[in-house]
Amino acid sequence: MKNSRSIWYHQQGVQERHDFEFIRKDGKKIYIALNTKPNFDGQGNYIGAFAVATDITKRQRAEDEIRRPNVELEERVHERTTQLEAVNKELEAFAYSVSHDLKAPLRGIDGYSRLLQEGYAGRLDDDGRLLCATSSKGRSGCTH
Repeated sequence: MKNSRSIWYHQQGVQERHDFEFIRKDGKKIYIALNTKPNFDGQGNYIGAFAVATDITKRQRAEDEIRRPNVELEERVHERTTQLEAVNKELEAFAYSVSHDLKAPLRGIDGYSRLLQEGYAGRLDDDGRLLCATSSKGRSGCTH
């Protein structure tokens, strides 16, 4: 039994196509395209439809073969993205840990550099003052 929309389409002269999947008795899938076209009498009254069934199994299987690598690629991309996200989280945790672990030694080096600059500035030559200043600059660059 046709639904009212389908009947209206036929009455308007609209061709329709429907694809179906069937399973044969031997278990194999086949695909059929059913093309229908309305049939009118001499006065323009709808009297039925012409229908042509076409075996599209080869075409459907070819389309499936084309789609399969894309699906597999999308799955691999998703898996790889998940892996990369996990590695990035580990890397962020490692960077935070290293940054935290280096703060205390760098503060110590900065403290010794300041002690040298403040307590022994008169005894340091130009190279010594430059080394202390460079050490302090390097420490301040690590805290940001």
